[in-house]
Order: sequence, then structure tokens, then C-alpha cells
Amino acid sequence: MAANVPAVVVGWEGEDGLRVRLVEPLSGIDTETEISARPASAKRGHSEVDIQKRRHGLRLGGVVVLLKAAEAEGGLVWRGIDTLREKADVHDVRIFRRTPVTIFPPPDGTSIVQRAAILLASSAVSFTGITFSYEAISLALEEGCLYGHCGLLLRGPDRKGNVLHHFVPPPEEATAQAVMRILARQRLETLYRHARNGRGAWKAIPYVEMKTDQLRSNRMSADRLNVPYELPDGSPGFKLCTVAIRYCEDEWLLSDATPLAVDAEVFGMNAPEAVIGLTSVAA
Repeated sequence: MAANVPAVVVGWEGEDGLRVRLVEPLSGIDTETEISARPASAKRGHSEVDIQKRRHGLRLGGVVVLLKAAEAEGGLVWRGIDTLREKADVHDVRIFRRTPVTIFPPPDGTSIVQRAAILLASSAVSFTGITFSYEAISLALEEGCLYGHCGLLLRGPDRKGNVLHHFVPPPEEATAQAVMRILARQRLETLYRHARNGRGAWKAIPYVEMKTDQLRSNRMSADRLNVPYELPDGSPGFKLCTVAIRYCEDEWLLSDATPLAVDAEVFGMNAPEAVIGLTSVAA
């Protein structure tokens, strides 16, 4: 089954092939596996790898997404390739695995998206009560505030196993303390009771809104046009993505959000942990 697979480039193979180390598993091929990857069909003129080298500065140690990749004889084949981080020592780019993303509708009169949000699942904090986890949740929010306007998602099961959630939107004052003050003012005793007695762990997950990189937002715009990131009740819908954010002019921008699944469907904040990707890792 084809998927969009992030990988680290560890070598070149001919004019259009790569030697890569997988960042995500694919069809039984484990993460960290080194494998050959080539285009599924030959392309006239410059190869896709050559284009990524010339236009995006791709070098050994860079991170790419192999689009619609599938296992084939001798390795992997792919239908396209995007550069997330051009080389290993680039410090103004961060990549997050298995991260939920929602893309907001473009402004009226344009089809180019300008804002999005991510659930920073790699910074999720388990809790039974906000008082006991105040410091850990505050630290998670501090990280979220580094990247954009940060809110908070509280989610977990009740005694029957039903997933519940409570969302704190990003306040106008973009600080962790502002979010924690909102939590302190809200009366969430029922939620905390579920957290203490529910069938499984509850999580506090930073939610970060940021601008999209207008130089790299074409595919995100097309994805938003083809599949609205919205649930039937009007709330935001998310997709599990490989995310790249880039620091530019004093702020972090979402430069790439490629869904792991080729035909990914949107999900809500009350989706199961495996769907939300609460095992994501910042790189």
C-alpha cells in the first residue's frame, strides 16, 4: 500500500535514485531501515532528485518525503519527492513526526491557505489533576508558545472508555501563564474526576496556531481545497502528518504538512490515541 514516507537521505544512486533511512515504517519495513528508493517512472529532462538539489539545496543528511511510496523489487519506488530539510545542520527547520494538523480556510478571494494549527503531540503530558501537573503542563505550553499562538487540548477516557475532550483556544496574550489562568478560572471538576477514575491516561496537549509559509503552501492549499479540514459539526478536522516548520523573520511558519496516508481522512480531537499520534517525536 502506498504512503507518504519521510526519510533521511544517506546516499545517491545514479542520477535519479536515493539511498534513504526511513523515519516512518512502510508495509512492514521498520523505521531506521536503510533502503534504495527510485522514481516509479522515468522523467524526461532533469530528474526529480536533481531538481530537489538545485531548487531546494538537498544534500546528504537532508530529510525528504517520498510521495506515494511503495515497496518494489530492490527497494522503494515513489511518485514524487519533497524536501523538508535540505541538510543535517540546518537549525531553522524543525520536523515533527506523526503530528495532527488542521488547515484553516483561505481568506475570501484567494485559494492560498494562510493559517494552520498543529497538536504538539510530542509534548503531551499525562495528568490526573491540573494542580498536580501544573509545572509539566506549563513547560509543555512554553514549548508550544515558542512556535506560535498556543492553546491546550485536554482529552482522555471516562469510566466507560468513551473519549472526552476539552479545548482551550489560544488567548490573545500568547503566554503559557495566560492559558493556565484560563484553566484556573474554568470549573472542570467533572473532567478532572474522569481523569482520576477513567479507563486510561488523560493527556494535556499543546495546540499551536501559526502562519503557513507562502513560498511552500501550494500543496497544502490543494489539499485543503480537495478535502475540507472540517467535521460535520463545524469543528476543525485534523490529519496525521509529517510536519516541517521553518523560522523566518522572527516567527515559525508551517512549511510542509504531508499526510502519512495517501487518502487520509480528517478526524476530531476525540479520536483514539493511535489516530491522533500521541507517540510523535520532535527531531
